[in-house]
Amino acid sequence: MALAAPVAADTDVLGLVSGTRGLGLRLRAEPGVGQYVLAVMPEGASVKVAESTADAGGSEWRQVSYGDVTGWVSSRYLATVTPIPTAEATRQPEATIAPTPGLQATASTPQDQADASSAGGTPVPEAGSEDRPAPSGREGRPESGSTQAIVDVALSLVGEAYSMGAAGPNAFDCAGLVYYVYAQQGIELERDAASQWQQGTPVERGDLRPGDLVFFRNTYIWGISHVGVYIGDGQFVNAVDEWTGVIISGLDESFWNEHYAGARRILP
Repeated sequence: MALAAPVAADTDVLGLVSGTRGLGLRLRAEPGVGQYVLAVMPEGASVKVAESTADAGGSEWRQVSYGDVTGWVSSRYLATVTPIPTAEATRQPEATIAPTPGLQATASTPQDQADASSAGGTPVPEAGSEDRPAPSGREGRPESGSTQAIVDVALSLVGEAYSMGAAGPNAFDCAGLVYYVYAQQGIELERDAASQWQQGTPVERGDLRPGDLVFFRNTYIWGISHVGVYIGDGQFVNAVDEWTGVIISGLDESFWNEHYAGARRILP
Protein backbone atom coordinates (compact mmCIF):
# COMPACT_ATOMS: atom_id res chain seq x y z
CA MET A 1 0.00 0.00 0.00
CA ALA A 2 1.34 3.44 -0.96
CA LEU A 3 1.88 6.19 1.55
CA ALA A 4 -1.19 8.30 2.20
CA ALA A 5 -1.13 11.89 0.97
CA PRO A 6 0.13 14.26 3.67
CA VAL A 7 -2.51 16.30 5.47
CA ALA A 8 -1.47 19.73 6.67
CA ALA A 9 -2.20 20.78 10.24
CA ASP A 10 -4.90 23.45 10.53
CA THR A 11 -2.86 25.51 12.96
CA ASP A 12 0.66 25.55 14.33
CA VAL A 13 1.05 22.91 17.01
CA LEU A 14 3.74 22.31 19.59
CA GLY A 15 4.58 18.65 20.14
CA LEU A 16 6.47 17.00 22.97
CA VAL A 17 8.40 13.73 22.68
CA SER A 18 6.62 11.50 25.16
CA GLY A 19 6.29 7.86 26.17
CA THR A 20 9.72 6.63 25.02
CA ARG A 21 10.72 5.54 28.55
CA GLY A 22 13.80 7.73 28.24
CA LEU A 23 14.94 6.07 25.02
CA GLY A 24 14.36 9.13 22.84
CA LEU A 25 12.74 9.39 19.41
CA ARG A 26 14.27 9.18 15.94
CA LEU A 27 13.58 11.96 13.47
CA ARG A 28 13.49 10.41 9.99
CA ALA A 29 13.81 11.89 6.51
CA GLU A 30 10.62 10.15 5.34
CA PRO A 31 7.68 8.57 7.20
CA GLY A 32 8.28 4.93 8.08
CA VAL A 33 10.52 2.67 10.17
CA GLY A 34 13.77 2.05 8.33
CA GLN A 35 13.98 5.49 6.73
CA TYR A 36 17.17 7.53 7.07
CA VAL A 37 17.69 9.02 10.54
CA LEU A 38 18.28 12.77 10.63
CA ALA A 39 18.48 13.28 14.38
CA VAL A 40 17.61 11.74 17.73
CA MET A 41 15.36 13.74 20.04
CA PRO A 42 15.43 13.14 23.82
CA GLU A 43 12.34 12.49 25.93
CA GLY A 44 10.55 15.77 26.64
CA ALA A 45 11.97 17.63 23.63
CA SER A 46 9.55 20.12 22.07
CA VAL A 47 9.00 20.26 18.32
CA LYS A 48 6.88 22.23 15.87
CA VAL A 49 4.33 19.88 14.29
CA ALA A 50 3.26 20.23 10.66
CA GLU A 51 1.47 17.76 8.38
CA SER A 52 0.59 14.14 8.98
CA THR A 53 0.51 11.01 6.82
CA ALA A 54 0.34 7.23 7.15
CA ASP A 55 2.99 4.67 6.26
CA ALA A 56 2.43 1.48 4.27
CA GLY A 57 1.13 -0.28 7.37
CA GLY A 58 -1.36 2.45 8.24
CA SER A 59 0.60 3.94 11.15
CA GLU A 60 0.37 7.72 11.50
CA TRP A 61 3.50 9.85 11.14
CA ARG A 62 3.86 13.59 11.72
CA GLN A 63 6.25 16.01 10.09
CA VAL A 64 8.02 18.06 12.76
CA SER A 65 10.79 20.59 13.11
CA TYR A 66 13.37 20.14 15.86
CA GLY A 67 15.82 23.01 16.02
CA ASP A 68 16.95 23.48 12.43
CA VAL A 69 16.06 19.93 11.37
CA THR A 70 12.74 18.93 9.78
CA GLY A 71 11.66 15.32 9.39
CA TRP A 72 9.07 12.70 10.33
CA VAL A 73 8.25 10.91 13.59
CA SER A 74 5.60 8.42 14.60
CA SER A 75 2.68 10.23 16.18
CA ARG A 76 2.40 7.47 18.81
CA TYR A 77 5.24 9.06 20.75
CA LEU A 78 4.24 12.68 20.22
CA ALA A 79 2.06 14.58 22.68
CA THR A 80 0.67 17.80 21.22
CA VAL A 81 0.08 21.16 22.87
CA THR A 82 -1.53 24.21 21.24
CA PRO A 83 -0.67 27.01 20.68
CA ILE A 84 3.06 27.18 20.18
CA PRO A 85 4.79 29.27 22.87
CA THR A 86 7.25 32.04 22.07
CA ALA A 87 10.38 31.23 20.08
CA GLU A 88 12.50 31.62 23.21
CA ALA A 89 10.37 29.11 25.12
CA THR A 90 10.71 26.49 22.42
CA ARG A 91 14.41 26.99 21.73
CA GLN A 92 16.10 23.58 21.37
CA PRO A 93 19.66 22.34 21.72
CA GLU A 94 21.33 21.45 18.45
CA ALA A 95 20.01 18.17 17.06
CA THR A 96 22.21 15.10 16.76
CA ILE A 97 22.75 14.91 13.01
CA ALA A 98 23.50 11.75 11.05
CA PRO A 99 26.94 12.30 9.50
CA THR A 100 26.64 10.29 6.29
CA PRO A 101 23.58 9.80 4.05
CA GLY A 102 22.37 6.22 3.97
CA LEU A 103 23.70 5.31 7.40
CA GLN A 104 21.66 5.19 10.60
CA ALA A 105 22.63 7.80 13.17
CA THR A 106 23.96 6.86 16.57
CA ALA A 107 22.65 9.00 19.42
CA SER A 108 25.07 11.28 21.20
CA THR A 109 22.62 11.72 24.07
CA PRO A 110 22.56 9.42 27.12
CA GLN A 111 19.41 7.79 25.79
CA ASP A 112 19.03 4.97 23.34
CA GLN A 113 16.89 5.75 20.30
CA ALA A 114 13.33 4.63 19.67
CA ASP A 115 10.81 4.76 16.88
CA ALA A 116 7.16 4.67 17.76
CA SER A 117 5.47 2.06 15.61
CA SER A 118 5.86 -0.97 13.44
CA ALA A 119 4.11 -1.54 10.12
CA GLY A 120 1.23 -3.09 12.03
CA GLY A 121 0.95 -0.24 14.49
CA THR A 122 2.34 -2.07 17.54
CA PRO A 123 4.92 -0.05 19.50
CA VAL A 124 8.35 -1.42 18.63
CA PRO A 125 11.14 0.86 19.86
CA GLU A 126 14.15 0.74 17.58
CA ALA A 127 17.44 0.85 19.42
CA GLY A 128 19.58 1.85 16.52
CA SER A 129 21.70 -1.27 16.39
CA GLU A 130 19.59 -3.90 14.71
CA ASP A 131 20.49 -2.47 11.30
CA ARG A 132 24.22 -2.50 11.94
CA PRO A 133 26.22 -4.68 9.54
CA ALA A 134 27.37 -8.04 10.79
CA PRO A 135 30.81 -7.94 12.42
CA SER A 136 33.59 -7.94 9.83
CA GLY A 137 36.07 -9.40 12.30
CA ARG A 138 38.56 -6.52 12.20
CA GLU A 139 39.27 -7.09 15.85
CA GLY A 140 39.41 -10.71 16.78
CA ARG A 141 37.26 -12.84 14.48
CA PRO A 142 36.41 -16.00 16.46
CA GLU A 143 39.06 -18.63 16.04
CA SER A 144 38.20 -21.47 18.37
CA GLY A 145 35.13 -23.61 17.75
CA SER A 146 33.67 -22.88 21.17
CA THR A 147 34.06 -19.13 20.79
CA GLN A 148 32.53 -19.21 17.31
CA ALA A 149 29.66 -21.29 18.66
CA ILE A 150 29.01 -18.73 21.41
CA VAL A 151 28.85 -15.93 18.86
CA ASP A 152 26.69 -17.96 16.48
CA VAL A 153 24.15 -18.80 19.19
CA ALA A 154 24.02 -15.18 20.36
CA LEU A 155 23.45 -13.92 16.82
CA SER A 156 20.75 -16.52 16.22
CA LEU A 157 18.72 -14.98 19.06
CA VAL A 158 18.61 -11.46 17.61
CA GLY A 159 14.97 -10.54 17.18
CA GLU A 160 13.68 -12.70 20.03
CA ALA A 161 11.47 -11.18 22.71
CA TYR A 162 12.44 -9.72 26.08
CA SER A 163 10.79 -10.94 29.26
CA MET A 164 11.99 -10.16 32.77
CA GLY A 165 13.19 -13.34 34.45
CA ALA A 166 13.23 -15.38 31.22
CA ALA A 167 16.18 -17.46 30.05
CA GLY A 168 14.93 -18.83 26.72
CA PRO A 169 14.37 -20.38 24.43
CA ASN A 170 12.03 -17.75 22.95
CA ALA A 171 12.29 -14.86 25.42
CA PHE A 172 15.11 -13.51 27.58
CA ASP A 173 16.19 -10.86 30.00
CA CYS A 174 19.80 -9.68 29.70
CA ALA A 175 21.39 -12.19 32.08
CA GLY A 176 19.04 -14.91 30.87
CA LEU A 177 20.32 -14.43 27.33
CA VAL A 178 23.93 -14.80 28.47
CA TYR A 179 23.00 -17.80 30.61
CA TYR A 180 21.22 -19.49 27.68
CA VAL A 181 24.00 -18.82 25.15
CA TYR A 182 26.66 -20.37 27.35
CA ALA A 183 24.41 -23.23 28.43
CA GLN A 184 24.26 -24.36 24.81
CA GLN A 185 27.99 -25.05 25.10
CA GLY A 186 27.62 -26.89 28.40
CA ILE A 187 28.84 -23.95 30.47
CA GLU A 188 26.63 -23.02 33.41
CA LEU A 189 26.76 -19.40 34.51
CA GLU A 190 25.01 -17.62 37.33
CA ARG A 191 21.55 -16.35 36.49
CA ASP A 192 21.85 -12.61 37.27
CA ALA A 193 24.18 -9.95 35.88
CA ALA A 194 25.70 -9.00 39.23
CA SER A 195 26.70 -12.61 39.90
CA GLN A 196 27.95 -13.14 36.34
CA TRP A 197 30.17 -10.10 36.92
CA GLN A 198 32.05 -12.22 39.48
CA GLN A 199 32.67 -15.10 37.06
CA GLY A 200 35.55 -15.61 34.65
CA THR A 201 38.51 -13.25 34.47
CA PRO A 202 38.51 -9.46 33.96
CA VAL A 203 39.32 -8.15 30.47
CA GLU A 204 40.45 -4.67 29.47
CA ARG A 205 38.22 -2.98 26.93
CA GLY A 206 41.03 -2.85 24.41
CA ASP A 207 41.57 -6.60 24.73
CA LEU A 208 37.97 -7.70 24.14
CA ARG A 209 37.42 -10.73 21.96
CA PRO A 210 34.20 -12.38 20.71
CA GLY A 211 32.47 -14.41 23.38
CA ASP A 212 33.47 -12.13 26.26
CA LEU A 213 30.74 -10.74 28.49
CA VAL A 214 30.37 -6.96 28.59
CA PHE A 215 28.76 -5.35 31.64
CA PHE A 216 27.07 -2.04 32.35
CA ARG A 217 26.19 -0.29 35.60
CA ASN A 218 23.41 2.03 36.74
CA THR A 219 21.25 1.46 33.65
CA TYR A 220 17.99 1.13 35.58
CA ILE A 221 19.12 0.17 39.08
CA TRP A 222 22.28 1.01 41.00
CA GLY A 223 25.29 -1.23 40.39
CA ILE A 224 25.89 -3.88 37.73
CA SER A 225 22.54 -4.00 35.96
CA HIS A 226 23.05 -5.14 32.35
CA VAL A 227 25.14 -7.66 30.41
CA GLY A 228 25.61 -8.76 26.82
CA VAL A 229 27.71 -11.08 24.66
CA TYR A 230 30.52 -9.37 22.78
CA ILE A 231 30.70 -10.41 19.10
CA GLY A 232 33.56 -8.28 17.78
CA ASP A 233 33.97 -4.89 16.09
CA GLY A 234 32.69 -3.06 19.15
CA GLN A 235 29.32 -4.82 19.02
CA PHE A 236 27.44 -7.02 21.45
CA VAL A 237 24.18 -8.97 21.52
CA ASN A 238 21.87 -8.06 24.40
CA ALA A 239 18.26 -8.31 25.55
CA VAL A 240 17.24 -4.69 26.16
CA ASP A 241 13.60 -4.38 27.25
CA GLU A 242 10.03 -5.40 26.37
CA TRP A 243 9.87 -2.84 23.56
CA THR A 244 13.20 -3.69 21.96
CA GLY A 245 13.89 -7.38 22.56
CA VAL A 246 17.22 -8.93 21.60
CA ILE A 247 19.35 -6.72 19.36
CA ILE A 248 22.93 -5.95 18.40
CA SER A 249 24.22 -2.81 20.13
CA GLY A 250 27.48 -0.90 19.96
CA LEU A 251 29.84 -0.14 22.81
CA ASP A 252 30.45 3.27 21.22
CA GLU A 253 26.77 4.24 21.45
CA SER A 254 26.63 7.05 23.97
CA PHE A 255 24.33 5.32 26.46
CA TRP A 256 26.34 2.09 26.58
CA ASN A 257 29.66 3.93 26.56
CA GLU A 258 28.55 6.05 29.51
CA HIS A 259 27.41 3.05 31.54
CA TYR A 260 30.17 0.59 30.56
CA ALA A 261 31.54 -1.19 33.64
CA GLY A 262 33.95 -3.75 32.22
CA ALA A 263 34.17 -7.22 30.75
CA ARG A 264 34.77 -10.79 31.84
CA ARG A 265 36.18 -13.72 29.89
CA ILE A 266 34.55 -17.07 30.50
CA LEU A 267 36.28 -19.11 27.80
CA PRO A 268 40.00 -19.77 28.20
